[in-house]
Amino acid sequence: MSNNIEQLTAVLGEAIKAELAGNAFFLMAGQTATDPRAKEVFEQFAADEMVHARTLRALYESAVNAGRLDPDVKLPQMALVPDAANPIFSPGFKARLGDAHFEVTALSIGIQLEQDSMAFYRKHAQQTDEPVIRDLFNDLYEWEKTHYRALSTQLDAIKEDYWHENKFTPF
Repeated sequence: MSNNIEQLTAVLGEAIKAELAGNAFFLMAGQTATDPRAKEVFEQFAADEMVHARTLRALYESAVNAGRLDPDVKLPQMALVPDAANPIFSPGFKARLGDAHFEVTALSIGIQLEQDSMAFYRKHAQQTDEPVIRDLFNDLYEWEKTHYRALSTQLDAIKEDYWHENKFTPF
């Protein structure tokens, strides 16, 4: 990625759009999930995506309005780091797996969104010589990786039982 302002703002614009899409998805997942812990986590993920979008927008606006990237634009600390053992769902969720079609689908879609975000931030962090972009994109990569790990850990923890409950396996 070149370091001229037009190209930097184009990349920032793409990142903002992706974060807003992630926000919309996780808001919908939080509103639709029946598990109370899932609602809480999905809504926090939505809030995280909005924090990302606002941070990216502040950097974008500094580039457009001042012709340079503001080095003081930084991400705040993560508000919620999901529990490693049961990162998304309440402990009693497995008892309701037979009817958890939406929640399992939300995990799968969320995993794909986070993988796409991680790939985007990693690629553009590696392609720029601009330290403000590189540092922010590396931080965003790490944050999105936290979401990805929570989603994939939860899916791995319930997948076999979900398949069994819904007779998706020949066993």
